[in-house]
Amino acid sequence: MLEFLRMKATLFLMAVLVAPVMADDFDDYIATAYGGRGSFVRAGNTYIGSNDIITKAGNSYVSGRGIANRAGSTYITEDNKTVNRAGSAFISGDDIIIKAGNSYNGRNGTTISAGGFMSKP
Repeated sequence: MLEFLRMKATLFLMAVLVAPVMADDFDDYIATAYGGRGSFVRAGNTYIGSNDIITKAGNSYVSGRGIANRAGSTYITEDNKTVNRAGSAFISGDDIIIKAGNSYNGRNGTTISAGGFMSKP
């Protein structure tokens, strides 16, 4: 019985530690690699936007624009471009986006993430 409780506590701790990382990964993808624009509201593993719906499935992101993937610190976008993460910088062929708190600042403006809402210019 004691072993079961330890295992349960360990699983709970892992879930608490991993959940914020998963959320950041999805937000990072929308803000830096996703080619669309607009306002988005999150519902579980899906962002519903003013112009598109994006669903995260493992390391893949499915939207009306196509399928994008993440491999380590690299995103491969729907149109086969790459965005590489280096610390809080996201580097692509035509932009460098810097993450500062809940904002992502790049050449096309500032994307803001607040709770389950994201606005991308």
